[in-house]
Formats: sequence, C-alpha cells, structure tokens
Amino acid sequence: MLSRSVRPRRRARFSAAALAAALVAGLTLVAAPAAQAAPANGTLDRSSEGQSLGAYAGPDSGQVFVAGRSGQLTGADFNFYPNNTQYYTDGATSGTISVYSGSSASGTVLASGTISLQQGWQTVEFPSPPTITAGSTYFLGVPVGAYWLNSTPAAGEGAVLSSNSYNGQYSLNYRTYVLSIAAPSSFTATAGDGTTALSWSAPTPPVDTTLTGYETEYAPSGSGSWSTPAATTATTATVTGLTDGTAYDFRVRATTDRGPGAWSTTATATPMGDFAGGTLTVDDTALAVGKPVTAKSDGWTPAPTLTWSWTVGSAQVSTAPTYTPTPDDLGKAVQVTVTANAVGRHTATKTAELGTVAAGTIAPGAVRIADAQDATVGSSAQAGTVLTASLPAVVPSDSAVTYQWYRDSTNVKIHGATTAQYTVTGRDAVGGHAVFVIASVTSRGYTATTATSDAVVAEHGTQTGTVTTGAATVAESVTATTSGWTPSGATVSLQWFDGERAITGATSATYTPTAAQAGHALHVVATGTAEGYDRYSVASTAVVVGDGTQDGTVGIDGTAAVGTTLTATDAGWLAGTSFDRQWTRDGVAIDGATDATYTPTADDVDAVIGVTVTGHLDGYTDRTVDASAATAVVAGTQHAAVAIEATGTAQVGAELTARSTGWAPGTELSYRWLRDGAAVEGATDRAYTPVEADLGHVISVEVTGTLAGWNTLTVTSDGTVPVAGIPATVTPESTLPTTTVAGERFRYHVDIEGSPAPTVTFDGELPAGLTFDEDTGDITGIPTKAGQSVIRITADNGVGFPAVSTVAIDVTPGALDALTLDTAGTGDDDGTITAQQGTTIRVAATGTDAYGNELATPGDVVLTSSVASDEIHGDTVTFHHASPHVITASVGSVSASLTVEVSPTAVVTPPTTAPTVPATAEPTAAPTAEASVPPTAAPVADQDDRATTAPAADELAYTGSDGTGPMALAALLAVLLGFAVRTGVRRSRQRS
Repeated sequence: MLSRSVRPRRRARFSAAALAAALVAGLTLVAAPAAQAAPANGTLDRSSEGQSLGAYAGPDSGQVFVAGRSGQLTGADFNFYPNNTQYYTDGATSGTISVYSGSSASGTVLASGTISLQQGWQTVEFPSPPTITAGSTYFLGVPVGAYWLNSTPAAGEGAVLSSNSYNGQYSLNYRTYVLSIAAPSSFTATAGDGTTALSWSAPTPPVDTTLTGYETEYAPSGSGSWSTPAATTATTATVTGLTDGTAYDFRVRATTDRGPGAWSTTATATPMGDFAGGTLTVDDTALAVGKPVTAKSDGWTPAPTLTWSWTVGSAQVSTAPTYTPTPDDLGKAVQVTVTANAVGRHTATKTAELGTVAAGTIAPGAVRIADAQDATVGSSAQAGTVLTASLPAVVPSDSAVTYQWYRDSTNVKIHGATTAQYTVTGRDAVGGHAVFVIASVTSRGYTATTATSDAVVAEHGTQTGTVTTGAATVAESVTATTSGWTPSGATVSLQWFDGERAITGATSATYTPTAAQAGHALHVVATGTAEGYDRYSVASTAVVVGDGTQDGTVGIDGTAAVGTTLTATDAGWLAGTSFDRQWTRDGVAIDGATDATYTPTADDVDAVIGVTVTGHLDGYTDRTVDASAATAVVAGTQHAAVAIEATGTAQVGAELTARSTGWAPGTELSYRWLRDGAAVEGATDRAYTPVEADLGHVISVEVTGTLAGWNTLTVTSDGTVPVAGIPATVTPESTLPTTTVAGERFRYHVDIEGSPAPTVTFDGELPAGLTFDEDTGDITGIPTKAGQSVIRITADNGVGFPAVSTVAIDVTPGALDALTLDTAGTGDDDGTITAQQGTTIRVAATGTDAYGNELATPGDVVLTSSVASDEIHGDTVTFHHASPHVITASVGSVSASLTVEVSPTAVVTPPTTAPTVPATAEPTAAPTAEASVPPTAAPVADQDDRATTAPAADELAYTGSDGTGPMALAALLAVLLGFAVRTGVRRSRQRS
C-alpha cells in the first residue's frame, strides 16, 4: 500500500521575501497570455469517484467516469505490473477491456478491445469507437485478474493508480478521443458544360461545436486523386474547369471550430456540352420508287461522328446517307434522321419529313435489235435474218418485258410475232416492207411504259449453200451433193463444167467423165432461186481427172534484221493451191511461226532464217519447197525521241520531267541530266529538280535505251531556257511584337529562304544578352536590360525585290531582387543617418531586378525596427529613445536595412535622497546593415522634414530597452516593499 506522512500544521508566517515572491507571481499571472480554445481532439475528464476492490478482481472490476465532452472514445492505455499473475488469471496471456453505458458492468457494452497481461504499457484499441455524450456516466471494465484499486485517483489526466504488494499493480489512463462531426447528407452532383453543381444538406454538429463552413473535393472517377479542398460557407458549390466527357467523383465535409468532419458519400457526374449549329438537307424532296435521295448534314461544332436512319412508315430501312425507295415503300411516308455524337457532347439529332413515295418511272432505254451473231442490226436486214429484240439498259433491270412485231405501221400487227425473236420473210423483202417491234415494260411500284424500236427495212436475202463432188476418174460416176441450203424452200439446179465450159445436158446430180476429159478440171455449179432472195450459184471444187503435179517455188523478201518483217513469196503454183508454211532458224522450226510473214526477234541475231512451204491442190500431188534469207539476222535499230516537261519556266526547286517516246516494247531506259551539256552528278532519275548550281544554266536530258537484239540508242532533248532563281523571303515565326522578361531564356526564329542563298543584313541593336545567327535565323540568349528594341532583317539574292522583316522585342524587368532605401527627415550631410529623440523620418524603398533594371514602386513594403518603442506608420518612423536603431524594409523575402543613430534631447539627474534602482539592462550590439544595401543608401535628412517634437525639459532621456512591462513593475514594487518592511522591523526592534 502507498503510505502518506502527515506533518503537524504550523502557523504560517510570511517573510518579506515570500510576500515579494507572491506579488511577483501574481503579477506574472496577470501578464500571462489568455488560455487557448479547446483543440479538436479532447481528453475525458477524470473519474467522478474511485472504487476499492479486494485482492481478486472479478468480472465487475473497473472504473466509473463521467464524460466531460461529446465524441468518440477510440481506446485506453493500460500499464500492468503483475506479481502472481498466473495464479489469479489461470495462465491467461490476454484480457478484455470493455466500455459500458451506466456506472457498472451491468450496462450495455458499447465497445471492447483486447490487451496483453504482460508487464508494461499497452494500448487497447476499440475497432468500433463508441460515441459518448458530455455529462453521461460510463464504466470502463478491466480484465479479470489480480488488481487492487485505490479509491484515490493519482495525478494526471483521468489516471487511476492502484497497487498491491502481492498481486501487482497497474495504471489506467483514458485515451484522447476526437469529436464526431457527421458528414453532410443529401449530397448530389449535377453535371453541366465543363462544370458540376454540388448541393447538400447541413449536418447537425455536437452541442459544443460550431459549424464554420464546408470543403469540397473532386477527382477523376475511381482514381482517388482528390483535388485540393475548396472552402465555402454555403450548402451549394459549382466546380468549373472540368473536361467534358470525363467522369468525376465529388465529396463534401463540414468544417467546425474543432476541425473538419467526416466526408460525405461520393457522388459521380460526367460534364457534357451541347453541339452548336448543325443542318440536315436532302438533294431531292420529290420521292419516287427507284430514285435515290441523299441526305447531307454539316455545320456542327465540334465536328461529330454522324449516323443515319431512314424510316418508311415506322420501320427503319437504311443507315446510310443515301436511300433508294423500293416498291414496298409506294405511298408511304419517309423520314430521315441524323444523329451527331462526339466525346464530351450530348447526343444531338435532326429529322426531316420528306413526304410520301410516288410511283417510279421506268427508264426502258433504247430497243436493241441484233442478228444471230449478236451484232446490232442497222436500218435494213435481208430476208432470212433472225432479229432479236432486247432492252439492255432498262431500269429497273428486273422489269417484265413483252413484245409485239409490226409491219410498216402499228395498224399492221404481225400475227404470232409476240416474242423477242422474228425472222424476216421473203414476202417482207418482196414488198420492201419495214418491220419494227414495240416492247411493253412493267414493274411493281413503277408506272408501265413502252419502247419502240427503229424500223428495219426487209431486203432480198442471200442464199447460202455448198455443192461438192468426189474424185474424178475416167468412166467413173461423180456425184454432186448440195448441203446447208437456205432458204429451205429454194429450188436448186445443177450444171457440170469441164474447166470453164459448161457441159451440154450435164444438169443432173451425177456425171461420168469421158476419156477426152482426162487431165481436165471437173466441177459442178449449183444455182438456187427463192421468193425474196437473190439468185445464188456455187461451184464445187474442181477435180482433175487423174493425178497431176505442180512446179511452184518460194522466196523471201525483206532485210534480215531484228524488227524488220520478212515475207514468203509464192510463184508457179496453180490457181486454187493452198499453202502450209513453217519458218526456221538455222534449219530448226520456230514455234508458232506459220504465217506468210515473220519478224526476227533478239533470239534470231546471227542466225539464218528460212521458210518451208507445202502447196496443196485437189487432183495434184502435194509439193514442198524451201528458201533461205541471203544473210544472217543483224541487230535492229530503234527510232525514239525525248523532250522535257516543266510547269512554267525552268526555276530552282521546280521539277523537270523527261518524256521519251518511240521505243520498242520492253526497252530499258536510263537517264542522265545535263547542265550546259555536262552531266549533273547523281541526276539519273526520270525527274530532276534544279538547284542553286543550275542558276543561269541550260538543262537538258539524255536518254539511253537498251533492249536485247537491238542496237543501243541515245537521244538528247532540247535544252531549257536558263534556270531562274527564287526570290528571297524573310518569314517571322510569330505575330509581332515579341515580349520577354529580363533573365529568362529567349528564342525567336525567322525563316530566311531564297535561291541563290540571300545575303542577310541586320539593322538595329538587340537587347543586351541576345545574339542573331544569320545561318539559322535564330535570335537567342538571356536578355538583361529592360526596354524595347526594333530590328530590321533584310535578305537579298538579286532575284526580285529584297525581303524585309521588322522584329520588335520588348524586355520587361524581372522579379524583385534587391531594395534600395532612402530617407527624408532629420540627418546630417556627411552620409551618416542621425536623428534626435522624438523626431520622425520617412523611409522610401525602390526595387531592382537581378540585372539592375528599376521596377515600379514596390507594393506592400513593411518597415520594422530593432527597437520596439519606435512608432512606425506606413513609411514613417518616430524615435522615442536614444540608441542605434536598425530600420528594415521588406517586400516578401527581399529586404534591406539601414542604421539610424538617435541622440537624446536632454538628460535629467535624479535626486540623490530618493532610493535608486540599479539598471541591469544588457547592452545591445549595434546591428549592421545588410550587404545588399549600398553605402550610398544612407539618408541625409532635409531641413524641411526634420521632426519638431522634443521631450520636455525635465524628461529623463531613455538609452536602453522598454521597462514598463509587468516584470519591471513587479521589481519596483518589490524594492519599495522591502524598504517599507525594513523600516518596520527596525521600529519593532526599538520597541522590544
């Protein structure tokens, strides 16, 4: 147990020193600063009473306390010194501390936490801190174990100290807790164009808490990167500067005189803007089946992605900008809608009502009449010609077409002629009649129409047919056979011939040659007649009675050279002889060369070309003969030309193109550009762009063609006119004038171009620190002197007029770097700043940047003095005491100081009979002016500005620090009191 010794009470006697100390303490309390307001975090009051328990702490052990403030109890600190712990805790290593409502463990458990029962300080944390109310009673239950609680609380906030020599001891402190400030409710975020409007309802703070305002934050949705809180006193706020189309999270919390409260639930909003402008038009409002209509939409800001929707009736039929009404749309209303979408913009739509769909117009096109070979028939056709009518260009292409053929006029229908085909008859030809056809066209959703063909005049037809015979041998019958005769109703008669002489009476289908006709050519002529057809005769192939031979020859005309045609010439062959030809190369057949002509190729160079000819004639034995060229094949010679194509006059930078013609197919061309006839190095492409080196020179191009089997050919174009240059230009990179700040890096660029390269001249003076590079056109550097400089840059290359550009550069002073102080008032003329006690001086501050450029009069100049008694009003200082005074002028972090020597105006000697208090003020070192203040800044007071105030004749001149505060007064009272007490003691001794 803790022991306490009690000493006998003694009568207190106050000594003079004790009384003086009490007075000093009292005065010190008077001078003490006022107590600060309670912090946002507080501590629980001490327990309202103590409890004493036995050697064993049961389940109801603990401490009663009354909350002094409302808030959340976050935990408690527990210091346990076990002794025979195992005996009383059954070996437990941890225990539970609980908070109950009311004054005992029988109340409702508000929160619990676990601690270790090992020796030392431990902290119990309440995972769900309970809210406690000021003035209410609560019970803090401790773990079951060996404790002894003393009924007397120990010193310290809410601390209870208990101990027992056998069972151990512990200390229990209530932890600090924070106020519970609820979050604002009904929080909403309404998006606008680049903005979001926030609204909420105010929370109800604890009774001892004052609501001071609110703080809002926002972050890209889901990022957790919250902005700097923005303060407001209203229950609404608008966040601006947001990116349309981006989702943001928003939250708000209350602020109080005890700190901020809990954040509200998060509200999410996505700012969106509206489109500006936008039109919807169509190219044709007269809707008809099969006629396309195209919609157009423009004028939107910003440019959107457009989608289309065409509806007929209430059904969507297309999503393209163009729609062609179908037969199903006939009589129905058509509507087109365009929808605009863009990131950060609300979807916008525009709709056009286009009316109903009318019947379409069939475009039949021209009626085409073709013959059996699908060749278009002209204005006439022979009898027997099969005419086929069609509408190849009819729209729609799936239209149904029917036909009716007419003779001479629409009044005379050709009965039965109702198909696309009609065969011209002989009767049509006899009368010279004209036939034509009318095509009737229908299609669903379209208005029916017709198309009439051009008339075709029937002409006499041409009969066709053949007659043949077999081999003719004396005394053997030869039969004439006709075949393929048209028209089929024609009458055919025969006449046999011996050579060119008609054989009398030989008009039957058979004939037997006589011996007298041996060796003669025998043939038969068939002659046909038919209504509306021309008379037609055809002869059979003549046959020789008996076998015969021919003596034909072949030769080669032409020069044996690549690309030159060779011709096989036949001679001595009987009329009617047919030929088979084969051209050879050095005696070997050339594949595919079987025509009467042959053109040597590269493969034939140095080879001898020949030809083999076999003649055929009925009744004669085949004959084969050969011929060869006189010389071997030589390389061919090409004929080509080249010219230069250019846009306008030849000029530096303007491309020239070679255009070469006349080459054999497959010829490989190479190019070489020439300057005054000399090759330009590296210029071997088809196109060439003149450079400065070409100025005044004539450009031409040389083209060389190479092809296997052909001689290489080089052709040269005519030259251009002398190449012209490009006038000089000077182009600034930005709008003038240019403004910069002293000390900041500066760059300004001027493009200088032209051919030949211009000569650059520079007029004017750049700001100090800047240079101009003629090669790059850059003005760069760090300017140091403020002011405006105007520079003129001239570029001249002799082509056209010189180019001139003027650059104006404004350099403004940099940031404040130094202050210079000047004074007006009392002073001397020798450079030392002096003043008399009670006078006033004026301190003026001027500023410069780091390069000495003078700034405008600095704002917010703050004057301070090293002597607290000086009176400072704006830019004036009044001195009440004599001593060195250091006056400092500050603007932000920039300051300058000067020293004023203040001399006293009068000195009064105090009376020698009165008690004196020795002065113990520590000496004050004279401050030294900062190095940044130049020596010339020491002010010299003007006589007109000297202060006129002076101390009274008997006033004590002050040469130290202030002494009118509470400590000085206490010291004076103590001296006076000591003097009085001493006198009283002396008198008491005299009485005793």
